[in-house]
Amino acid sequence: MTTPQAKVLTVSDGVHHGVREDTGGEGVAARLTAAGFDVIERRVTEDGRESVAAALSQMSQGFAGLIATTGGTGFAPRDQTPEGTNDVIERVAPGFAEA
Repeated sequence: MTTPQAKVLTVSDGVHHGVREDTGGEGVAARLTAAGFDVIERRVTEDGRESVAAALSQMSQGFAGLIATTGGTGFAPRDQTPEGTNDVIERVAPGFAEA
C-alpha cells in the first residue's frame, strides 16, 4: 500500500517576506506526517485572492493527493484564502474544511 501524499500551503505576508516564522505550516506538516501522510512539498505565498489561487493551481498540477492550507483566514482586507481556494476547486466537500 502506498503512503498518501500531501502538500502544505502557508498563506502569510509576514512569512512570505521573512519577518515571521512559518509555525502554522510546520504544525500542519507535523500533524499530517503523524497521521501517515508523506508531506512532499511546503510552500509559502503572500496573502491575497490571486496569489492563493495561483499557488493552489500550481501545486495541484498533476497531483492527486491532499493540499492543506493555513493562514489568511482573518478579516483583514488581504485575508482571502477561502476566496482564492474557491476560485480553483472543482468540487466542494461541505464540512471538510472545518474538520
